[in-house]
Amino acid sequence: MNPKSFFMILFSILMLCNCTDNNATNSDLQNFNEIIGIWVQLDYSDGIYTYQKSNAFAADRPGIEFRTDFTLIKRQNAGWCGTPPIAYANFDGTWEIIADQRIELIYNYWGGLDTSEAEIISCNNHLLELNWN
Repeated sequence: MNPKSFFMILFSILMLCNCTDNNATNSDLQNFNEIIGIWVQLDYSDGIYTYQKSNAFAADRPGIEFRTDFTLIKRQNAGWCGTPPIAYANFDGTWEIIADQRIELIYNYWGGLDTSEAEIISCNNHLLELNWN
């Protein structure tokens, strides 16, 4: 093999490796179809947050909407005070599949930008359980 051919093959392999995207794709999303939608927080116990699927956010509860384009809306405290009555607001963000049963959320909130990871404990068409790390 002449040096020119060798370098062309090497260059092609390097270009292919650099062009692969490590972000989640639609094929990755097929394993996460049940998480898509609006989830309203029902409960918190032993580090596990339980959410119920809904058609809309509740006025008096936090929640998350996961979208198929990997954007999200995180509904949470509108300000720093957590003493009832709590005012809630919707904050934009993104989500990403980072490992089997793990997601990362990056979203705005009243104090700036937050990044968090969660383990999906269980998810079906009605209930979602997350362990936030």
